[in-house]
Amino acid sequence: TINIKADEQNPHHEFIMAANNLGSIPPNTALMVITTDGKRYELFLSADEKKNAKVIIDYKSPAK
Repeated sequence: TINIKADEQNPHHEFIMAANNLGSIPPNTALMVITTDGKRYELFLSADEKKNAKVIIDYKSPAK
């Protein structure tokens, strides 16, 4: 579990999954679960020796 703070002072975060090897069953896969404001988002990531997976989180201030 990684907790990050996304706000006006820290609006941009990037997470990159890179495959160092393919293991016994390629490609490398992961499930990323993001929980914010009581909402849950599930992202399925896949990477191999030629392609990485990148998730970008950009904070947007709530409408007032």
